[in-house]
Parts: sequence; structure tokens; C-alpha cells
Amino acid sequence: MVELFEGGYGGSDLVSKIATGAIKYAKEEKFDIVLLDTAGRRHNDSHLMQPLASFAKAANPDKLIMVGEALVGTDSVMQAQNFNKAFGAGRHLDFFIISKCDTVGDLIGSMVNMVYATGIPILFVGTGQTYTDLRTLSVEWAVRMLMS
Repeated sequence: MVELFEGGYGGSDLVSKIATGAIKYAKEEKFDIVLLDTAGRRHNDSHLMQPLASFAKAANPDKLIMVGEALVGTDSVMQAQNFNKAFGAGRHLDFFIISKCDTVGDLIGSMVNMVYATGIPILFVGTGQTYTDLRTLSVEWAVRMLMS
């Protein structure tokens, strides 16, 4: 069963409050996994990025995963680096999930640049519109796309 814990919208301090509430609720209900989405963060907007450090401290997640779009192109490296720094000292991104890989054809070089610039691996790539289109990154596929 997947359940949604909704905490509303509001100021930047709400991010940590929602995370803390969701984790408390998950423990009470004996859930094994909690996914916390910090949607709407633009890497070049310090007002939106600043709460991520307090979020990481309050939630203390096992893994930090950034979901990015393949469509971003050359801006993807700066985006990845800024998100990686935003969680504060001692915390960093563990993985990337790259969505919309089905929309860029063989133009996946920005994904390679993200990994090279940060040292952070890609966990999954999105290749369509349904959950079954979330795939592990195949090295053979990536090489084929880069060489085509």
C-alpha cells in the first residue's frame, strides 16, 4: 500500500516540519520506506534551496536522490552540483534519477557530464510515462546512444 502524507504549502520552515511529521507517522504505522519529495526546487534560487540543509538534518534520510530531467541539457551539471552542496556539511546526494530520457534521443551527454562532474551515479532512468518505464541505467544502452 502506498499512502500520501500531505503537509500543505507554506514558508521555507515547513519543509522540515512536514518531513518530521511524515517520518513520525511512518514509524507509528510501521512503514518500511518513506519517500520525501522536495519538489519545485530550482538550483539557482537560494531561497528555495536553503531549507534543504535543515530538511536533511531533520529527516536524516538513508539516501538522498535528486530527480532531474534529461531535457535540462548543459545546465544539468550546475544543477547537480548545487543540489549536492545544498544539504549541508557531511551530507551529499547518493544517486540521480534522470527522467524523460525517451525525449532526448541520442543526446544523453549531459547525463555523462553530471556523473563525471559530481562522482554521483545514476540509479534509474525514466524512459516513458508509467512506473514500468523506470529502468536501471544500462551501460550498453548509454554507449550505443553516445556513439549513434
